Amino acid sequence: MKFEIRDTFPLSPEALWAELFDPENEARLAQLAGANREVVSQTTDGERTTRHVRIHTSHPQMAQLAKLLGGDSVSFDQHFVLDASTRSCTWRYETPAGDRVRIAGTWRIAPHADGAERVVEGDVKVSIPLVGGTLEGRIVQSIRDTFDKGTSWRKARLRQQG
Repeated sequence: MKFEIRDTFPLSPEALWAELFDPENEARLAQLAGANREVVSQTTDGERTTRHVRIHTSHPQMAQLAKLLGGDSVSFDQHFVLDASTRSCTWRYETPAGDRVRIAGTWRIAPHADGAERVVEGDVKVSIPLVGGTLEGRIVQSIRDTFDKGTSWRKARLRQQG
């Protein structure tokens, strides 16, 4: 199931890029999403950063996947390759379900009339008979909800700072 999320912010593309990867903001957003977040590794080579993050969540929209995996919560690893020179990122999630659940995509920051726009494109594929399509929809909705909460929080914080 392919999806796209577009958010605009009253910041320059460079300022939005810095805002998105501020460690304190990332930690706060994980709390808002009801998740525990741990940076497992991070390396930077010039403008390119590779980051591995472990997430543990009991988010209700992930309940069916958690149940299929034998628990009431889900842990998964996020892998990011960030390119500051193009303000773009490739990302993928690894879940305990292995290749049966594939979640990956890209996002980029571009100039916009209102400042900057973040464009996220992703694809969720669940290869589990009978429930695959339902799980795909729930995972996409969970991703959308997480981005919506994060965008609302960032915009409110920016208004308070402005």
